[in-house]
Amino acid sequence: MNYHIDEKNWKQTRSNLTSKVFGKSLIPQEWSDVKMVITKVEPGGEFPSHIDKYHHIFFYLEGTGIGWIEDKEYKIKPNLVVEVPAGKKHGYKNNSSKELKLITLNIPKK
Repeated sequence: MNYHIDEKNWKQTRSNLTSKVFGKSLIPQEWSDVKMVITKVEPGGEFPSHIDKYHHIFFYLEGTGIGWIEDKEYKIKPNLVVEVPAGKKHGYKNNSSKELKLITLNIPKK
């Protein structure tokens, strides 16, 4: 099967927690416990600090912002890859006037 990503609808990501964060799944749920999502964060959008039981890889595609893991902050820019181990407090924010896009991988702990 193939498709153009624009054919899929954006769905709000964890609406109980986030603001202006939307995603499109890139791996069918029945294939794997790994989750891969293209994520867009509108200007002013945020995925606030939280802790997950799984690992993350964030691959930032376009836009800028700030992110953090525990108490360490980093600047978001295109082609940045960030690894977040399970159990670490993390989050990110689009503090710019342009859309932020990234690929998010959620990987279960072994």
